[in-house]
Amino acid sequence: MGLFDFLFKSNKPKTVKKETRQISTLDINQTLLLAEENKYVNDDLAKQLYAHAYEITQNNIIDRHFLYNQLIDYYYGLRDKEEDALTICKKFCIESIAHTSNFLKEDEKQHNRLYKDSREKRDYIAPRIPAFQRLAIIYENENEFDKAVEVCQKALDLNLKDG
Repeated sequence: MGLFDFLFKSNKPKTVKKETRQISTLDINQTLLLAEENKYVNDDLAKQLYAHAYEITQNNIIDRHFLYNQLIDYYYGLRDKEEDALTICKKFCIESIAHTSNFLKEDEKQHNRLYKDSREKRDYIAPRIPAFQRLAIIYENENEFDKAVEVCQKALDLNLKDG
């Protein structure tokens, strides 16, 4: 690459060209990377990529958790742009909350395996689960205060401490 090419190279996000790469051949990491690069820039492609990620994470509790976080963030960000985005965001929040107990068990198992032979004992601390906070905020904005309190209570029942 010459100096001219370097100075004037495009900073546009990468997109998947259908002629050269099929979405169905991407692994979860490739899929999520491309989805993040395309969200709010090429929403049709981002949604296709997220749909693929949703499909391929159905049997992986940990990957599904992180996908839920990205989906919730993405659709919440679309709420002023697309009429059904907030409804979709709530759907993913509810799914994530239903999934949380299984996720926490699996995450703690992984933590314990990782530190099993460690000289230092490291207590398991549950990671942040954004679905609870996001859904409570949405319900509060919709004046559904009982539902917001119920979501907060579920988080407390799981000993989550993320606000």
